[in-house]
Amino acid sequence: MLSIAFCVKLLGNPKVKKKSSRLNIKFGKPILEVSYEFINIIIWAFFLMVGVNILYSGRLMYNAIYIRNHVGYYIDLISKRDGNVLPLLQALPSMIFLFINLFGVYLVVRVMSSRERQPKTNWMLYFVVLLNLIMIGVGLILVIVVLIHSYGNHQGLHDGIRGAMKNYGTNEKTKSQIDRLQIDLQCCGSRKYDEWYEIEWYDSALISKGSKENRTQTPFSCCSMKSLSPCIHYDIEETGNVYTYTPEYNLSISTVGCFDMLKKRKQNVGWGIIGKLLLGLFLQALLTILVRFIQTGHFEKFKFEGRSRTYIIWLFGLYTGRNLKKTKEAPEPPPLPPELEDSQ
Repeated sequence: MLSIAFCVKLLGNPKVKKKSSRLNIKFGKPILEVSYEFINIIIWAFFLMVGVNILYSGRLMYNAIYIRNHVGYYIDLISKRDGNVLPLLQALPSMIFLFINLFGVYLVVRVMSSRERQPKTNWMLYFVVLLNLIMIGVGLILVIVVLIHSYGNHQGLHDGIRGAMKNYGTNEKTKSQIDRLQIDLQCCGSRKYDEWYEIEWYDSALISKGSKENRTQTPFSCCSMKSLSPCIHYDIEETGNVYTYTPEYNLSISTVGCFDMLKKRKQNVGWGIIGKLLLGLFLQALLTILVRFIQTGHFEKFKFEGRSRTYIIWLFGLYTGRNLKKTKEAPEPPPLPPELEDSQ
């Protein structure tokens, strides 16, 4: 409160009058006649808000890169290019708002630094307002798209994991990707670890002749880091006397499927993106209001003339012309009597 009072004292008394008779604004809400000091407060608030918005846009783009390198990377392992969707839905509007805000700063500095008429600059400010409104609408649509993408059909994830599991024993790159997925997410298989029993993921040539092949095995990457017992990832369903292993009590591999882990992480990231986008749209809406006030205050004469006059600002409404009716019109003085001719 003290800082606000100090700013008001520094800038002067921001006089505000409701409505004005100088301009006709159709459907105008609200219409205010303000002093130059009030215009200065709006402009400084604009610079403060635009700084916050630019920093926030940069943070969202950086966060989108983080999402791509962590969650998006794992999704791409089993569903090509699908890992780019959520990061792009967050980064794209942030980048567009960043360019709009930088252009808005250029226009506001231009109208403040010149005392000449600048109708083109005023129209460009109006264009910035319209562009912001369009992008806010697009942003709200993107929020719905993120929600649908996060909670839509995830069958492609399951099919992708199963396809990669089948190529585990024959493709070195796929093997490395699945191992990283299972170790980092602490999961095994797509829906459950026993899906590995159906797949010949190991080199069958390594099995010694005469020995019985046991299919209850998983890759070593399925070992759970939470288990305090030695990792038993072969002969999983059989009780072992060497390590006092009983599958019903001390199973040492991850029991959660990678499909469930990826789906849950994807949904959590989706909610995070929705929250960040909504906050960014709210900040951008506040900034749009300030740009609109600056644009309408500059509109009457297409320039700011300091404290020599007041300024009319409005948020909603259309300019329909100047009001030519004079207020408090003084009565015309009576005609002077004709001068008397000098008599001869």
